[in-house]
Amino acid sequence: MQRLPLAAMLIVCLVPTFGQSQPSGLPDEKVFRYFFLHVTAADSVADTLRAKGKDDRFARTAIRSEANLTNREIEIVKATAQRCNADYGAETALGMAEVGDLRRQYPPPSQGSSQPPPQVAQRINALDQRRDAVIAGCIQNLKAQMGERRFRALHDWVLRAEGPKIKQVVAGKR
Repeated sequence: MQRLPLAAMLIVCLVPTFGQSQPSGLPDEKVFRYFFLHVTAADSVADTLRAKGKDDRFARTAIRSEANLTNREIEIVKATAQRCNADYGAETALGMAEVGDLRRQYPPPSQGSSQPPPQVAQRINALDQRRDAVIAGCIQNLKAQMGERRFRALHDWVLRAEGPKIKQVVAGKR
């Protein structure tokens, strides 16, 4: 049996794989959701700067430069982010309509009603899973367009750069 040096074993154990939870506890879908929002927000800031006659170069090139992407790759990322944010928004709107229906059917216990059946929580979890599936599809799209090696570099950068910026909030706690 071939023995790997300790450093090599640590590298193999520490490199996250696509779709698994990261050390922060957040799955790729949550980190990439934040990243896609960041990408479109940076473009929006750049557009605002340009409209005011100000220099927009930094806002337009920061992510490309920091992530070491080519011009073609950043265009793929921007197009994917825009499409993904729109699809995620549409899925959220559908989900909110369904949550509204559930609230009418099962008012909160504070309004004198009893606890809703467990199926309600299952339906709400399914709504979140559908939104995660939108992001997962966008991630797969990026991977297909960029190729495995270049996507892996972007993936690793996104986890390092964006992951630590995300604050997890537990419902009911401040």
